[in-house]
Amino acid sequence: MDVLKKVPVREQEPKVRAANFDEVCLGYNKEEAMQEAERCINCKNAQCVKGCPVAIDIPGFVSKIKEGDFEEAYQVISKSSALPAVCGRVCPQESQCEGKCIRGIKGEPVSIGKLERFAADWGRENGIKPQPAKEKKNHKVAVIGSGPAGLTCAGDLAKMGYDVTIFEALHEPGGVLIYGIPEFRLPKNEVVAKEIADELAVNEKYDVSGSFFFSLRDLLGNRQGCSDVLKTYYAGADTNSTQNNAAEQPARPVEIERKRAYAARAKVTVNGKNVDFEVYTIDDYTYFKLRDIAGAVNGTEKQFDTVWNEETASIDLIRGTAYAAPGTSGVGAYGDAAAVTSTAKLFCDGQQRNVSAFTINDYTYFKLRDIAKLLDMGVTWDEGTATIGLDTSVGYEQ
Repeated sequence: MDVLKKVPVREQEPKVRAANFDEVCLGYNKEEAMQEAERCINCKNAQCVKGCPVAIDIPGFVSKIKEGDFEEAYQVISKSSALPAVCGRVCPQESQCEGKCIRGIKGEPVSIGKLERFAADWGRENGIKPQPAKEKKNHKVAVIGSGPAGLTCAGDLAKMGYDVTIFEALHEPGGVLIYGIPEFRLPKNEVVAKEIADELAVNEKYDVSGSFFFSLRDLLGNRQGCSDVLKTYYAGADTNSTQNNAAEQPARPVEIERKRAYAARAKVTVNGKNVDFEVYTIDDYTYFKLRDIAGAVNGTEKQFDTVWNEETASIDLIRGTAYAAPGTSGVGAYGDAAAVTSTAKLFCDGQQRNVSAFTINDYTYFKLRDIAKLLDMGVTWDEGTATIGLDTSVGYEQ
């Protein structure tokens, strides 16, 4: 055996394959795979892994093939790859893992792709399935589209324990694997369909009933079984921060809602002076940017500054201090957008205040009435002119 050269892989004869659309490459048998695996020098600093987009433990599965433990070789690959039989056939190994192979510096690189294909095909033919998640998480996730990216995303999430449903508009899962790669390169029934079916059977669900007409509201509104609320948790403020009383507060859950925010302009008067605000409406409530409110009341008895505290992930509202406007407006994209419940904490007078807030385009927006209540400002609504009034000379009334 010449270790500098690859073990040749069997293929259909040209005259035979000219008359059919069957797969041209026939792959390795057991003996050929073990012989090719012997060429791997099992580098301590495996460059091939660095060349793999999903960082498969290549020395690990190759060494298992070398030992004849094909089932374990398959399981090693499956930890990192959702579709090893597909990837073993169509990944550009010559510019990825094999392109980094140290054996290839003097001689030909190890046929990593062909060995991956062998392990995956052996696992499928012998009924070996990917390992399911050890622990289940109580979250449902929708993945839109069942192409390679969607299947990989779903597979990785399922391995983490999430309950995943893949939604696909077309009649078969696979995307480009089904509709874009010819049969002689990637067999659809014998390889793609079976590998996807094995992955879905263990880890995910699949739904084609939505066609092209799902909206995010459909998916997030429990109509398709996907949660509209996720739970997240925040810790109390840093015990070294100036908000010492807040540091004693225990962690508590925050409901994270995803809603549609509609861009609007609000007519507001501040002490009788007209001010134009860019705002968002969410569920018929108007949400304002805190710094815009600070700028509008600057110079009055109710002026305040607003500072982002990186250490506590909080917004500090400092009453009685003039608003220090940033050098640039920093205004992001403005238009209809997704709104997510803000997890940033708001502190006023050193105390954490529970107010409704949403993050939109990386900025936090608040209800004007909540801020007026904190600052003890009068707030009115004129139905006839659809105008909100702020009066800093009077106190807040419910």
